[in-house]
Amino acid sequence: MCDIEQSNNTRKGLLLNSNQHSNSFHLKKLHNKTFSLLFNSGSKFVSRVFILLYTYNISPNDRDIYAGFVASKKVGPAVHRNRCKRVLRAALQNITRQIYITEGQLRLVLIARKGLAVSKTQYSSVLLDLRKYFQKIQNHCAR
Repeated sequence: MCDIEQSNNTRKGLLLNSNQHSNSFHLKKLHNKTFSLLFNSGSKFVSRVFILLYTYNISPNDRDIYAGFVASKKVGPAVHRNRCKRVLRAALQNITRQIYITEGQLRLVLIARKGLAVSKTQYSSVLLDLRKYFQKIQNHCAR
């Protein structure tokens, strides 16, 4: 599937904290058709302040991360929704600096929850939750 380590020290899949590699992928905008695919068949992690939906597809030609950010009107007025999306986008950009994808594409949807806007949650706690879920994604790919 997406092996993280092999015996001959070649690495495949999604690697976290890999400073020896240069990131040769881009964080790209998710297409509208992919949103429904992720909502219907993506794997899900639920945090107090956001929901992360993802799929990982092995594709030797495409090594990118596609991301979409959603904040519904339940989160609050437009100012709160935009702040939530900005915080999630900044946290994801920070995490993606520490990721190396050898093959495949990762598709993500980050859905803001009301707790992110109401409690003025600290950026560091969002970053920690996101890092924890990327570790779980890495473990899932290793299977």
